[in-house]
Amino acid sequence: MKIYDIEQSALKYYLDNVRNGSDATIDTVRRKLSALIASTDYVEKHMNLTVYSISNFRIYVRNRTIVSVLWTNKSTIVSPDMHRKIKSNYKQVGLDRYGNERVAI
Repeated sequence: MKIYDIEQSALKYYLDNVRNGSDATIDTVRRKLSALIASTDYVEKHMNLTVYSISNFRIYVRNRTIVSVLWTNKSTIVSPDMHRKIKSNYKQVGLDRYGNERVAI
């Protein structure tokens, strides 16, 4: 799975606004957002951006780099199949089923 780069402004916005995971590293955020991108079928093109939608969360990508993220009031459907894909993709990039870094005990 391709791990996308992320612009500093998008990372800061994500960390400032995410409910769980505001202490995540850039590597964890890159892997989590890349797994979400690989899990969705809701893809739109807007000029030179590709927009990936997961529920009310949008990921804006230009040239394989995440340039912005946004939570909206408009939600797409997250099917049971998409839930399975998200969990599987999180595991594939080394995250737990919630998209957080796995902690060894």
